[in-house]
Amino acid sequence: MSRPSIERELRQVATRLRWRTLLRDLTLVWLSGLGLAWLTVWLAEATGGPWPGVALGTTITAASIVILVRGAKRRLDLRSVAQQVERRYPDLDTRLLAAYDEERRAAAADCGYLARAIIDQAQLHARWNRCWRDTVPTSQLVAWSGGHVIALALLLATFVLVPLHWPAPPQA
Repeated sequence: MSRPSIERELRQVATRLRWRTLLRDLTLVWLSGLGLAWLTVWLAEATGGPWPGVALGTTITAASIVILVRGAKRRLDLRSVAQQVERRYPDLDTRLLAAYDEERRAAAADCGYLARAIIDQAQLHARWNRCWRDTVPTSQLVAWSGGHVIALALLLATFVLVPLHWPAPPQA
């Protein structure tokens, strides 16, 4: 039970944090795009002009790509992840941060008795608490996933149905 164990647990939490952030950001972009789409429908009907669906769709797609690329490049600092875990589990009493720092300084075999005891306590806490999964509750991931699917479905439905019902442009 050496350094990779605590790092592995922290990386699992970091992955859940990354997914939550990605789902939240995409959901917010798509809901904003949906609002803009219906605003432009209303404005186009009020002015009698064309609906700028292509431009709006391109903008929403570009924003989504930016979020995906930014999310792929984002690296979460494992120390900040450890701090989030400790905020969620105050009974750790900074043992996780101490264990993480100690493992980064020296290999587990080189650790003294006290350092090894702190590392073991942190690893035991991770096992007892399902690898600290509740730092990012599954309910949040499910909620953002559901919102993500609904927002995307509504956005796609808007871009499919609005052009079908839009009056044809007058021919000269």
